[in-house]
Amino acid sequence: MKIGHPSTSASRSLLALTTITLVLIASVSCTREAGIAPVEPASTVDVDSPSQESTPAPPEPPKVEAMVELKRRTYILNVRTGEAVTLPGSITSIPRAGNYDVSPDGSMILFDNAERFAPSDERAEIGFHQLYVADIDGSDVRRLTHDPLGASQGSWSPDGTKVVYIGGWARICCWRSPAKLMVVDVSTGSTTRLATGRAKAFQDPFFGPDGSEILFTRPDPSRNYVQDQPQADLWAIPLDGGDPELLLEDRGYASYSPDGSKIAFPRFVFSSEGNSGGTYAESWISDADGSFARRWARGWPGQWSPDGKRIFYDQGRLRLVSLVTGRSQLLTAGTGYDWLDNETLIVVSR
Repeated sequence: MKIGHPSTSASRSLLALTTITLVLIASVSCTREAGIAPVEPASTVDVDSPSQESTPAPPEPPKVEAMVELKRRTYILNVRTGEAVTLPGSITSIPRAGNYDVSPDGSMILFDNAERFAPSDERAEIGFHQLYVADIDGSDVRRLTHDPLGASQGSWSPDGTKVVYIGGWARICCWRSPAKLMVVDVSTGSTTRLATGRAKAFQDPFFGPDGSEILFTRPDPSRNYVQDQPQADLWAIPLDGGDPELLLEDRGYASYSPDGSKIAFPRFVFSSEGNSGGTYAESWISDADGSFARRWARGWPGQWSPDGKRIFYDQGRLRLVSLVTGRSQLLTAGTGYDWLDNETLIVVSR
């Protein structure tokens, strides 16, 4: 899953979205006219209320009809109308394409095809485990990285000129596997290595709001276990070099609000009933300094909308919550990746 980076500009191009719709209108036949699906009642957890640290876990949301049922493809979904068009075939035809991330100006899309790993004693397969970029209408698809050990989890810089990613992805199978925190220049393809360490030490990297540092998640297997899942911390490293520093404890996999004032992040909870039990994620929000934490949903948080008023989250099915009203809405059976504008999401349907 593609998880957390600072928000993109709220002024993403309407022209780009119009172009996509014209190019892909023939594929709309695979969707159904659903209109606006019923929304769920307002959450009992107000995202602007005092800390919910000691309150019970929120109840499961009531069963409601999804806005739209989709075939197993990648779509651009309008969360207001339910209209969906498939992502251009020039992008989805790349084997195992995924982890889609839209550039800040809305003109390009970044993705990888690093779904599976190579055996530990083999080099990454040529053409797999790499990053790709394309224009948003599907033209000019090109491979961005050529790392012999693979690349994944790419994220744009605020100005859209660079991408941070994890190198060595093809062999990340355990804590001791090597990994690199890398930055690549989109126009030239030149790369810079910021840090080297063990696998999983640089998860979910993204640029800080002002572009001067790279933030990433580092689970700590020596503490804070919830059953078999360690809680994770948010770390930072300067873009011009230096040592990684702990930024916020227990705020791993975070994403920043568009104005940089808040972060959304998951927390792991273990639940047991009788002889069975399991670990699940809850979605939380705090101020950017980690204070004033409050829970708002059960599930894994996704990205903020460009205007900062909504966040999508994964609860086995894709849901959307309004941070203004507290109401949530079931969109479809799938996973969300990124916003094109305040009304359209890139969605992979299951």
